Amino acid sequence: MNTVNVNDLLPGALSVQPVHIGVWDDILSEDGYDEAASYSSGWVDVPGRDESIPVIARDGGLVQAILIDGKTYTRDEYADYIEPLTDHDGGGLAENAITEDEWTRAFDSDVDGADEPTSSYYFPLPSVENDPVAAAAKVAPSLCVVQNPHGWGIALTGGNQNMSWEIVEAFVRLGFLPPVYIAQSMPSVGGRGKSDHDKIIVAACLAALDRYARLMEYARDKLAIQADGWAKGF
Repeated sequence: MNTVNVNDLLPGALSVQPVHIGVWDDILSEDGYDEAASYSSGWVDVPGRDESIPVIARDGGLVQAILIDGKTYTRDEYADYIEPLTDHDGGGLAENAITEDEWTRAFDSDVDGADEPTSSYYFPLPSVENDPVAAAAKVAPSLCVVQNPHGWGIALTGGNQNMSWEIVEAFVRLGFLPPVYIAQSMPSVGGRGKSDHDKIIVAACLAALDRYARLMEYARDKLAIQADGWAKGF
């Protein structure tokens, strides 16, 4: 997050408003929502292993990838995961490394604690780069990625407090400026805004508001010119 360049963020989310989708548990059974899906973080417990394995799951139950240090690995990418953890001089695997058997069993296990949508709203996204699993890893655990026939979005997975900071961070992590309606009313929440991490979030909000202000100024000037022409009979 601290390496994010605000100038590289895309403005596709500026005018986005939350979309009401009803209670998520009801969506899958509604007509027209056959394509609905959610991608969220969770974990699986493999017999014989002391530590749970973090994963990204679809619809709260189907393991799509194992999540290690913010990076996702599919079932077929065990070699990519284990290579840097292997001592080729005879030392074997690093302590607590996932064995190949545990890896396979994790993908076939039931998911615990999947952070599925808990809100009646989602925030539309221009895209998720055709990789909802990687996108879910970037916004977990406060938010998850959702899909429905209208497109992609992110939804809250919990929290009873104002989650504006987490929502803006999710947009930034996915490469977009945050929606203006959130950026214009960031809450004062115990200590937020002081760290380098939070300063990037604030900078993204300011960039979104600056860009939107320029768009509105252009729209106003354009309308003023048109109105002048109309008044003169052009």
